[in-house]
Amino acid sequence: MDWMTDILRRADYQHIREFLLYGVECAQREPGPYEKRIKQADHRVYDLLKEVSYDPEQYEFLWEQISLSHSQYANVYMEMGLQAGIRLATRMEAGD
Repeated sequence: MDWMTDILRRADYQHIREFLLYGVECAQREPGPYEKRIKQADHRVYDLLKEVSYDPEQYEFLWEQISLSHSQYANVYMEMGLQAGIRLATRMEAGD
């Protein structure tokens, strides 16, 4: 089981995420805490919306829609992750 121990020692959440989502090795780690990474992504969208929309009402509407979309993605992926985790734990407990 030395090979498995080595794999588990090198694994982190980003590597596992890349493999589960895309089936590939993590090419580049994203440094920083989750909150910082999300804020950076939000600011890129925020800046782009400022360039595209000069009307403050339209800007607010677009930002609200993007935020709602992000929330729905987060909810769905969290539910999927919980279900997968519970199924894996159940299988491990059963010895499969």
